[in-house]
Amino acid sequence: MTEIDFIPQWYRAGRKQKLWHKRQYLILAIAVSFIALGCFAAGHSLSAARAELGTMRSNLESGIQAIQQYGQLQARWDELNSKATLFHTVRPRTPYASILAEISACIGPNVVLSKLTLQNTPINTISKTAAAAASSMIRLGDENAAGKTSDESVPTQTEVVLQGIAGDGAVVAGLIAALEQSDYFQRVIPGYSKTIKIRDYDVTEFEIRCVVADFELIQ
Repeated sequence: MTEIDFIPQWYRAGRKQKLWHKRQYLILAIAVSFIALGCFAAGHSLSAARAELGTMRSNLESGIQAIQQYGQLQARWDELNSKATLFHTVRPRTPYASILAEISACIGPNVVLSKLTLQNTPINTISKTAAAAASSMIRLGDENAAGKTSDESVPTQTEVVLQGIAGDGAVVAGLIAALEQSDYFQRVIPGYSKTIKIRDYDVTEFEIRCVVADFELIQ
């Protein structure tokens, strides 16, 4: 018995073509879905990377700022340490308060100090005949009597350097005379004196050097 196929060939071809088109659409949809998921994952990873980069940049800036602050604090510490070392090095036999009080008593009303310096200088740089006797002296023997001493054992004197401005040259001369008459100071030497203008007024800029008379060289 022969089977008769009633489905025409054109119908079968159309069904196959439609099925192929559906498969193509399905494959295309799956590919688009994978691409979309990949783009979403890439976007999420990019956002996370940007956030991590921002955090790293913030941490880096904070670290740089901390390093800069540490450098500033270290420089400040070194400066204060050097000042403390200098303060202990320049330590006069006469207290600072007494020296400043005597300077204040010698300064007249028309004098303004801009800088006051206290520094140690070796006593052997001056002639022994120039060292005047004063009250409450510390007597220092001749270093050559017991042989030459080292640089650390050389006795020192406290040198005072006054810098500032005065009303005129007569005021500066009066300050020099007051320092010479004081029992606290000796070897009062004018450094310089010149006329300058400040706000259309002629004033005298000066520098005066002297030493604290708290020692006496003996033979």
